[in-house]
Amino acid sequence: MNSKSEQILNPGKEATDDLHQVQTWWREYPNANIGVKTGDGFIVIVVANNNERNGKEIIEPYIKKFPNTRIVRTPNDDWHFYYYVDRDIPCHIDLYEEIDIQGEGGYVVGAQSNR
Repeated sequence: MNSKSEQILNPGKEATDDLHQVQTWWREYPNANIGVKTGDGFIVIVVANNNERNGKEIIEPYIKKFPNTRIVRTPNDDWHFYYYVDRDIPCHIDLYEEIDIQGEGGYVVGAQSNR
């Protein structure tokens, strides 16, 4: 289960924070990656740095202006900037070259996942 293309669940409809349900899924799919649902004011800015993509060069001049936040570096060398904002933000793919925003109805692969 090392990709988004092999999804077990529909992240928009089946996301949960119910511990019993999560434990059930882990028993059934012990090698699955973790999906993190975005929306309701929770957004992730995704900076792609894989497959000859270099979003890092695009965003680097602005990083010092960003508010402090949790940053996750993925196994593919992408960066995920996690933020809570005061309104709903839709998903924007290729907002800038190699930079996406995952917002309402979106998701990202969570920290410690394989891909």
